[in-house]
Amino acid sequence: MSQKPIIHIVQQADIAGLPAFAGVSLERISMPATAAEFALAVAEILQASCIGFDTESKPTFKVGEVSSGPHLIQFATAERAYLLRVGMPGCTEAARAVLQAPGIVKIGFGLKSDHSRLRSKLNIQPVSLLDLGSVLRYQGKKGQVGLRGAVAGILGTRIEKSRRVATSNWANARLTEAQQAYAANDAYAALRVFLGLVLEQQSLLLQHATTSDARGATPTNRKPRPPRSDRNTAMKKTLTIRWQRLVNEHGETCPRCGATEQAVRHATADLRQALRILGIDVRLETSQLSPADFAQAPLESNRLWIADVPLEQWLGAAAGESRCCSACGDANCRTLEVADATHEAVPAELIIKAGLLAAAQLPDNASGCCPTAQATSGHGGCCS
Repeated sequence: MSQKPIIHIVQQADIAGLPAFAGVSLERISMPATAAEFALAVAEILQASCIGFDTESKPTFKVGEVSSGPHLIQFATAERAYLLRVGMPGCTEAARAVLQAPGIVKIGFGLKSDHSRLRSKLNIQPVSLLDLGSVLRYQGKKGQVGLRGAVAGILGTRIEKSRRVATSNWANARLTEAQQAYAANDAYAALRVFLGLVLEQQSLLLQHATTSDARGATPTNRKPRPPRSDRNTAMKKTLTIRWQRLVNEHGETCPRCGATEQAVRHATADLRQALRILGIDVRLETSQLSPADFAQAPLESNRLWIADVPLEQWLGAAAGESRCCSACGDANCRTLEVADATHEAVPAELIIKAGLLAAAQLPDNASGCCPTAQATSGHGGCCS
């Protein structure tokens, strides 16, 4: 077992005199309330390689009283914070999709209790956790460093930790703005502390997080017990992404199509993971245009459909054209015009956005599909 890394930081003598920590504003806090909103949150979170993480539970005041938490699960990226209220439709599945994703490091303080409660109450086994409290030390001291001290020592700022808010009822269906800001910034500040470390330290901690769990133990070969909610899960709907591009007689395609292919496959994987909690399977279909077909209709290359609807229609965008490369000859190739920007290769984030919009409009069951439209389109669509 590799030794746990220890990083020493400066202890600020006068935290009260430091400037205030610039936390995430209320406008950048998302609180999903429906299964579709949880799926959207997961898709956005899965774009990050590391995120801030914390949980909140309704406090206990009696001796021997066992906490019924967690009641709130918080994630934060560099751009937004997400507050997942346990008990809302889709919350547990969304939290599981993020917490059990090995490719995303979840960063926080005091994660041992969070880990235990998530496992016992929600049957979630988090992986790739980085507990900064267990690896940060003040210079010349042995005790662990808390969030407030780390924000002061690494970022040189002061984060407010209101005891009144900390001990408020996190099981309430409606969270006050003070609760939202407190919870969001617990996760956001943890991420900012990590990003405030030098790159060598970040790399060392990321390597540690992906090779050990929150308690510092190396992974075992024991397979985790399948989540209860997944044992009988069947995909009830299908979202089809269809993409076609030119492939010439030498098996070559143009650079913009090559870049789009990477984006399409990346977006498909992220959508598949995010939409699973809604019972939606995401299917990718690809087709090739021959040089003869391309010569007749060059703008049909590098074209995308989602649920049999052109990508441009989902995004309120338009198709443009521009000169490409030798593989395409003298013909202009397709571009995507959206929000005053021209994209030669379609970005993964726009494919994900369109996919989520399409998923929200899928019928509740196969009988809701239109057989006529399916037959005339020649594609599988939502019933395939």
